[in-house]
This record gives sequence, structure tokens and C-alpha cells, in this order.
Amino acid sequence: MTSRLQKKLDSIRRLFLLYITGAYRTTPTAALQVVTGLQPLHLQIQQEATYDRVARARSSSNFFTVIFRPTDYESKSSGIHIHPTPQFSSPQSNFICRKSHRLRSQGYIY
Repeated sequence: MTSRLQKKLDSIRRLFLLYITGAYRTTPTAALQVVTGLQPLHLQIQQEATYDRVARARSSSNFFTVIFRPTDYESKSSGIHIHPTPQFSSPQSNFICRKSHRLRSQGYIY
């Protein structure tokens, strides 16, 4: 990231921190980050980059002294390939369908 882009992002983030906390504009940015519990922007960018490398690219990465390996985490499940509803039809759902059909045939709206 270029320094110009980082300064621009810092200034945008500072405005939101001022609005969130209601602090004066002379309050230091570091104090605003501590009060709101947010990490400094450069650390948050590094953390997101580490997460992307491990979770999406499935490659090892380190964040300061901690080494993250994709084998330490579960992979995303593939999910169910069939829908369970057609296999498990209940008698109650059939009763409701017949009852509503009967009401419509008698001319009732509800």
C-alpha cells in the first residue's frame, strides 16, 4: 500500500472514530482507537492479509511471531447435495394442504 493511500484511509477512519466517540477533533487518533477498541489500520491490514493467505490461498503465513498453517484449521464443508424435504414428508403437511384446498372449493377467501 502506498503512503498516500494509507494517509487517505487514516483520515477517513479518523473522521468515523470522531463521530463514534463524540470526541474533540484535537484528540489523538491513537487515543480514539483505544477508546473504541479498534486496531491501528496498518495492523488490521496485515491481519486481513494473513487471514486471506491462510483461509483462501491455503498457504502458511505468519503474523509477527505466530505461524498460521492451513492444516490447523478445518476446511469448508461441501454441504448437502440433495434437499431433505422431499424425503421426509409429514402427514401433517398433507392435512394442511387438503384442508386449504377444501376451503377454497367452498368459496371462502381465508
